[in-house]
Amino acid sequence: MFLANVSLFDFRNYAELELALERSATIFFGGNAQGKTNLLEAVALTALTKSPRTQQAAEMVRFGQPAARITTQVQSEASRDTLEVRISLGQPAAADPTAEL
Repeated sequence: MFLANVSLFDFRNYAELELALERSATIFFGGNAQGKTNLLEAVALTALTKSPRTQQAAEMVRFGQPAARITTQVQSEASRDTLEVRISLGQPAAADPTAEL
């Protein structure tokens, strides 16, 4: 089983990202404050249904936006499964991250 795809929409500093991954190892590198940790946080959030960095939904939604979405696809020998997390602001019951499988 491996992570095949990551899509981010208004998550932290990403307006939009579509990232296809291969079965082999992937290395992320770049300068400070470019989004490497944010990308890893998004993957952790879909796997754990909570952020390892914050419990505040407002910190995960890109500044000025009402919501964020993270979609990942996990590939196994038999299937490809999609996991999606939506983070909404300004709605009393939806202020915390929610996950759909």
